[in-house]
Amino acid sequence: TVAFSGQLVVCTLCSCVMKTKQIWLFSAHMLPLLARLCLVPLETIVVINKFAMIFTGLEVLYFLGSNLLVPYNLAKSAYRELVQVVEVYGLLALGMSLWNQLVVPVLFMVFWLVLFALQIYSYFSTRDQPASRERLLFLFLTSIAECCSTPYSLLGLVFTVSFVALGVLTLCKFYLQGYRAFMNDPAMNR
Repeated sequence: TVAFSGQLVVCTLCSCVMKTKQIWLFSAHMLPLLARLCLVPLETIVVINKFAMIFTGLEVLYFLGSNLLVPYNLAKSAYRELVQVVEVYGLLALGMSLWNQLVVPVLFMVFWLVLFALQIYSYFSTRDQPASRERLLFLFLTSIAECCSTPYSLLGLVFTVSFVALGVLTLCKFYLQGYRAFMNDPAMNR
């Protein structure tokens, strides 16, 4: 009954995601479980299982068939939108818009921070003795150097330093001027 209840919750969530009230469309795989709960003989459960698999397969094929052209239509509308933006604003504005929408600097920063954390973790997982203060500084600088071996990781370090500098600048402005420093702060000064 616990497995049946969990499957019922999953079916309900699937129907909510697909925005339909027909929960039975997502519950064909529960038929063998329901038959087992009703103490149906094993031979019948095998037949019910085959029916459930065929029905679920047909549902998947129907969904794929009805949404076959969706990726094409999305690509076509995206292409139209890109052409309109290039005609109206130019190629540079398109590049800047994509740069901001895809959050490229944050992506590179997270990539570099994960790389740096893995470098530190690998050092401490292989060492048994605690490191001294000088060794920690050496470890920190060595890890930074190791994390700059590719152009992508170097770009990640650039964005990480940029965000750290922005954070320090923001903290200094907050310390010197308080909340009023952020009242009319234009984003282009960054």
